[in-house]
Amino acid sequence: MLLLLAACSDASLTKNNAPPEATISAPTDGAPFREGVEVALVGAAGDADDASDSLSATWYAGDSVLCAAEAPAEDGRTTCSWVADPAASTPSLEVRDPS
Repeated sequence: MLLLLAACSDASLTKNNAPPEATISAPTDGAPFREGVEVALVGAAGDADDASDSLSATWYAGDSVLCAAEAPAEDGRTTCSWVADPAASTPSLEVRDPS
């Protein structure tokens, strides 16, 4: 009779971390702005692996920070005020998770 034993090791297991998602809902893409007028930026941050309060959302115009990193609301909503400047880059939203 032949008996084979095999051992398992957790060393080969890896956890996949889905990247967080960022969506800008306002203003809509291509919306016109008047120079010098304050514009409300509204977005949503989400992550399949992490709660909203562990994420950080940062608003940018090119390389310039418009609103510093902070956790989005419990529902994932994040906001920022921007004074429209036609010479500036289009606002963008970056979301990071703790991983």
